[in-house]
Amino acid sequence: MLHPKEDRTRKVLELVCRNSNCGFREDASDPCIYRNNIREMEEERTIAWADIPSDPALQRTNARCSKCNNNEAVLFQVLKREGVTLYLVCTNPNCANRWVQD
Repeated sequence: MLHPKEDRTRKVLELVCRNSNCGFREDASDPCIYRNNIREMEEERTIAWADIPSDPALQRTNARCSKCNNNEAVLFQVLKREGVTLYLVCTNPNCANRWVQD
């Protein structure tokens, strides 16, 4: 398994084998080692998906759930940096499937 290591003399990121007998190393093609996508994780934490179908203030619509074939869903909008996303959540309490409006 290759691990990232900085070559300070050449000022490049390398991928090196930690096995002392191997000695394999190569220049990394991408300087990014790890990316933590906080925006998606934040959305999952802030929206109480289980409570959405029982919220009486949200609009209901006739939309067929692809998971359980229920024909009613709750819809609501989430404002993101890219624009507004329209979510639909199945009202069947045993399903709670959610999808984005096309």
